[in-house]
Amino acid sequence: MSVLHAIPPQWTVSSRDGRALVPALEAALVAGWTTETLAEHLSRQPEGVRPPARVLTRRLAGLPEPPTPTHPDCAVVRSLPGSAIAHHHGHPVGWN
Repeated sequence: MSVLHAIPPQWTVSSRDGRALVPALEAALVAGWTTETLAEHLSRQPEGVRPPARVLTRRLAGLPEPPTPTHPDCAVVRSLPGSAIAHHHGHPVGWN
């Protein structure tokens, strides 16, 4: 998952742990987090993190509301690979 690839190396998790995190990561992305903002939020304060998978699980369980887009006219509302939906002035781009 792209979020796990976007976080710093000290947050590396095993394939098994990564698969276990996928449902929570996908839910966060559907809720409005972008890959970048989620990776930044999850990987904050990395000092002394052991084991990373447990910390990431806790942080995903306690996520606040996603940050609001910095440009109100054009925002990516989903960051799932291959399924991002771009909006412009409240309407999905490419939809009639």
